Amino acid sequence: MCLRRLFALGLVLMLMFTGAQALATLSDVRVVMQERAEGSSNILIPILTGHPDAVIQQEINGWIMERLRVEELSRILERAKEWADESGAALIRMEGEAFIVGSLLSLVVSVSGELPDGTVGQMYETFNCDLLTGQEVGLADLFALPEQAMAHMEALIQNTLEHEGYNAYLDRVDVSPLPRSSFSVNERGLTVYYPRDQYHRIDGKSGVFLFPYYQIAVYLMQSPITEALLAQQPAPADPAQQIRQDMSNGELPGIPAKLGTPMAEYMRRYGLMDAPDYTLDGPLYHFDGPRMQGVRLSAAMYPPDPDDDSEAVINIRATLIDLYGLRPGISTLDDVANLLGPPNEVTVLDARLASDMLLPQGESYWYDGAGVRLQLHGDEGGVLAAVILHAGD
Repeated sequence: MCLRRLFALGLVLMLMFTGAQALATLSDVRVVMQERAEGSSNILIPILTGHPDAVIQQEINGWIMERLRVEELSRILERAKEWADESGAALIRMEGEAFIVGSLLSLVVSVSGELPDGTVGQMYETFNCDLLTGQEVGLADLFALPEQAMAHMEALIQNTLEHEGYNAYLDRVDVSPLPRSSFSVNERGLTVYYPRDQYHRIDGKSGVFLFPYYQIAVYLMQSPITEALLAQQPAPADPAQQIRQDMSNGELPGIPAKLGTPMAEYMRRYGLMDAPDYTLDGPLYHFDGPRMQGVRLSAAMYPPDPDDDSEAVINIRATLIDLYGLRPGISTLDDVANLLGPPNEVTVLDARLASDMLLPQGESYWYDGAGVRLQLHGDEGGVLAAVILHAGD
């Protein structure tokens, strides 16, 4: 029996060593976003470089060209030569992001303007593959029980639609079935992209939903790729100290925003998803794009001019965040106190005040830092609902 256990342990260690060696061969792999432009129109052509196997690299680049519809988009760009008028209007605009984690390559591009089907609007195209094999990775390939995982994710989306006020901005919405082939990953989590004919907003943009890894971790299968994904969750040696360090920096982990930054900078970078809501802290802005899902920012004045950098961000509100183990919808205020100690202040939000602050009824635990305050708000059941970082004492 002991020999069998030793043999099994040796086999596991050998496989781990072999896997680490394989990943080491990918250390030089990069994706170059090659831009082609005609006037104010542009497209991006992602090109994989640095792969140790030239055959696999060529195959992957071929898949990228096909999956991201580069040939069709190139034809639209050609027509942009005759399209641009004196105002410099764009026929097509494209943005993209590449993310490599472990052996997984994840690509997403956003195309707006004229689309390959001849309509005008916005769409996403994605591509995910295992760099070691060159094989495409589908959403279902990440989960041990794909159907249960998809049902869970659809329920989360439906809850978001009901409680985040999205419905007022939707033109067509069919949450089910969840897209199986259109997704991407980055350090914040897994994002799914709906096709336009299934889910789009009144501004013509396709539906997008982010799932932080903690929301789907229980459904993920055990594999080197999913282990690499879960390793994106922040896990400092001293979470409480790291939270206080982030507070002093005016930041929250994984959130692409910082206190004191001009609000106009985020307006230019992401654009607004809808008109701002109003709270007692001031207007609350909801930005567009996957990276700003579950994040809202406040400035003292409305409306800030996209070209005026004088209005700064005064608070950052996050409902999709992993605050070093404190996770909205999962953690409780007891968990907060166990990690950070007794709060400096506790406030109760009754129905009226909660409505004014666009938060659920419940309690807020407040923690003070140098020139900042961290508000951790829980609902009536004591479940963490939002993490808000405020400027000022």
